[in-house]
Amino acid sequence: MRYLIILLLIPFFAGAQSFRVSDDLKMEIWGTSTLHDWEMVSNDGQGTADFLLEGSELKDIRSLSFKMKTRTLKSGKGTMDRICYDAMKTDDHEWITFELSDITSITKTGSTYKITGKGDLTIAGKTNTAVMNVNAVYGGGKVKFTGEYNLKMTDFDVDPPTAMFGTIKTGDDLKVKFSLTYASASSF
Repeated sequence: MRYLIILLLIPFFAGAQSFRVSDDLKMEIWGTSTLHDWEMVSNDGQGTADFLLEGSELKDIRSLSFKMKTRTLKSGKGTMDRICYDAMKTDDHEWITFELSDITSITKTGSTYKITGKGDLTIAGKTNTAVMNVNAVYGGGKVKFTGEYNLKMTDFDVDPPTAMFGTIKTGDDLKVKFSLTYASASSF
């Protein structure tokens, strides 16, 4: 009888599980220019994560990585895309990457986890530490993250692009909005 109880309780004890990025993802970059605001979107990326789970609770994130080919970002305007790819040095640095290094807090309100973490964000070959506040929902073998992160292009040695012989200039400030889902490796 004692062994039966132990076997029944095993799924409820903490255990790290491997996950990877599913097709449910959207990355948006929002910026400004002297002409109009602009946006680039990608629905392509890859990554892995190890989550510490206790029953139906997300207790910790042991590791998390994400990477996306820069050229998957599209604005719907070919000329603008080319100018942005040149500015982000995509011939030499084709990936935008994030590697989690530390979780400083995880709190749960209702079904949503508020998570603060930091990691290494690399754009155009330059790596900076990024502190992010994100929301996460865990259920059905999936963890869905949503959030926003503000950055300056010049912090990554990217010169804000210009067009029309410098008459149109983009602003240095960008807002990155993301929604991405990591699914249990066993569900693929």
